[in-house]
Amino acid sequence: MSDDLERRLREAGHRLPGPTDTETQAARSGVLGTRRRSRRRLLPVLAAAVLAGGAFGVGYAVAAGGKEKPTPKLVVEHVPTRLNSGPGFVPAQGWTTTASATTATARSANGVSIVAHFFPASTKPAAPQRLLPLRLPAGEATRHLVVHVGAYVVDVTVGLPSNPSAALLASAREELGRLIVPSCPVALPLAPRHVDQAARYLRKWLPSHYDGNPADVAGALMSVRVGQAMPRHGEAQVDCGAAVAARSVEIDVILPKVSKVSASLSELTFFVAKTSHGWVVWERAR
Repeated sequence: MSDDLERRLREAGHRLPGPTDTETQAARSGVLGTRRRSRRRLLPVLAAAVLAGGAFGVGYAVAAGGKEKPTPKLVVEHVPTRLNSGPGFVPAQGWTTTASATTATARSANGVSIVAHFFPASTKPAAPQRLLPLRLPAGEATRHLVVHVGAYVVDVTVGLPSNPSAALLASAREELGRLIVPSCPVALPLAPRHVDQAARYLRKWLPSHYDGNPADVAGALMSVRVGQAMPRHGEAQVDCGAAVAARSVEIDVILPKVSKVSASLSELTFFVAKTSHGWVVWERAR
């Protein structure tokens, strides 16, 4: 721009009339109205941004190891599972299993059945001792074995279809090898205070391990004896040896609800011992 043109524009600007007060107020109102409309349109956007930011913040805190407000945890008293779930089969693929305190079954879709009955070892003293896993005995469609494992004598019957294939025999052999039988515990010495502890433990253990209706164990009556004072001490000694028998607790249980129907079914006997892992029920003797 030339110096002469710049001078002319400056002089003309001084001579031009300025805006009136009314025009200035109108212009100001227009600008402010535009700002308010812009803010109203911006609020939803800002709200969405805040929510997204909050969600991102929580996600970031979790991903980055940030601590959220802790939620109360349900505290369940631990009952050791070793020796307490009873004998039974661990199912392989294609097998279904059931178990109680005295019987376990395993059945496959291709017609194989394995039924195991469990007895206190003292009831069948002539049974040969064996270690797990059990081996499938030779034979035809029905095969049978009776062995002493841990604190139990295990009476097993394996039912096979006629002319079983090699694959079917292998499947039966594998499932028989999945049989779990409780072993004799490494029992710790007992003090007088342990008598009440053993009874309390069995009272909590019994409802989830009773073969019948768990409600039937309500109000169970318990008689507790220790070591050589146990009425079935000799049985415990035969089943798991003198050392374990001397450190075991015999708990004789009477179920009042069941006794109204059958006196024999209402009477149960368990051998309990204290180990480094806690209390265990190592045999149901009756």
